Amino acid sequence: MSSAHELDTPIAPSRVSREILDTNASPDETHIPALRDFVSRGKARRTRLNEQLAYLQSLMNRLLDQRDPLDVEIRKHEGALSPLRRMPPELLLLIFEYAMYPYFPSAETPWTVAVVCRHWRKIALSQPSLWSTVVLDYTDP
Repeated sequence: MSSAHELDTPIAPSRVSREILDTNASPDETHIPALRDFVSRGKARRTRLNEQLAYLQSLMNRLLDQRDPLDVEIRKHEGALSPLRRMPPELLLLIFEYAMYPYFPSAETPWTVAVVCRHWRKIALSQPSLWSTVVLDYTDP
């Protein structure tokens, strides 16, 4: 018997005529041994194919278990290469200030910027002008 990771060769076709196989015609006594032989060899081949499929499924699962954490690490490393992470704090502050009043007059704007990441929070909290604007909303009764 071949091992589970080697491909198995197909079994030879049955020597029984298509007339018997493709119709409901009754086989005569001379065909019965050939039919039984094919069924026996066919079931054995199917068992080997199932073993090979199980092995390949197991191998695929192990490879996926290795690939998924690698994908996470690749994304982290790609993120570290982002130009935004290398942007000088002074330029980020200018962008933060442009996001403030009068363009987006909302009391939440500094908080929106500050919750993106630790680095942005540190920059936002270090700039008093982001926190010195008071927004009064007269529309709420």
